[in-house]
Amino acid sequence: LVPPGAFQATFIGINLLNTSVQVKPTVEAYTALGVAYRHEQFLEQAEAEWRKGLELQETAELYNNIASIYSDHGEPEKALALVDRSLELTPGNPNALWNKSLALLTAQRWDEAWPLHERRFNAEVQTVSTRRVLGCPIWDGSKVGHLAVHGEQGLGDEVMFMSAIADAQ
Repeated sequence: LVPPGAFQATFIGINLLNTSVQVKPTVEAYTALGVAYRHEQFLEQAEAEWRKGLELQETAELYNNIASIYSDHGEPEKALALVDRSLELTPGNPNALWNKSLALLTAQRWDEAWPLHERRFNAEVQTVSTRRVLGCPIWDGSKVGHLAVHGEQGLGDEVMFMSAIADAQ
């Protein structure tokens, strides 16, 4: 559920950030403006603002943000080129590695994707999914007395992975 006024607050933020970049363009303002547009699903505007930020200064965050749009919308090769540039600027960046895993999964490059996909458990990774902190270790596939199974991505993934419950038992 979206709290009352949340959309209005985002649009006020967009207006203020647009004014800010007109007065004094900064990488930080373009980054925030792109995030606000993305939040409202104005993806073309988000990318345009992030690219304006890149004209001022190349940052790993901006490349990764743009890559996430392509990754989320079925253009993994474009996403991979951008996320690789992000990783050149900040090697080992958990958010970029997570984003790379998603692009690789979309490209069906499973052997490369799955090891990186474990980055989703890194506390620094910013995802739209809600993680539950259960206070127990991540299962390594070995026999255990008790196993906590929970959804982490969304309803579609939960339905799909229900088929693995018997294997976990």
